[in-house]
Amino acid sequence: SVAKNKVGTSQTDAQLKVTASLQFIQPLQDTDVLNTQNAVLTCEVQGIPKPTVKWFFNDVELKSTQKQAIVVKQNVHTLTVNRTDTTDAGVYKAVADNGTGTPIETICNLTVGSKPKRFLALHM
Repeated sequence: SVAKNKVGTSQTDAQLKVTASLQFIQPLQDTDVLNTQNAVLTCEVQGIPKPTVKWFFNDVELKSTQKQAIVVKQNVHTLTVNRTDTTDAGVYKAVADNGTGTPIETICNLTVGSKPKRFLALHM
């Protein structure tokens, strides 16, 4: 005789949460541009559920503007700083979070070169 399980096993399957660990497949990279050039900072992040990415410049959160355009294509997140000047140089950070645990971050330095070079003496 076959023993019958009153509870059944099919109920538990629907409650399984699919998660994949949050990670940057492509972290930010230090970038050098000349004055008035556009700086393009790109990172690729994966995780399930799909993570959101916030951008920061010197620890201040950035919103997408004409000056600083934030674009998301699937898992690739891009920040374009248009017509850079020396005030745009500094530390940029992308923070990814999908609500499953600790957010992760990737950091890069943006250097904006100009002549005269005395403006570059502002190292932390």
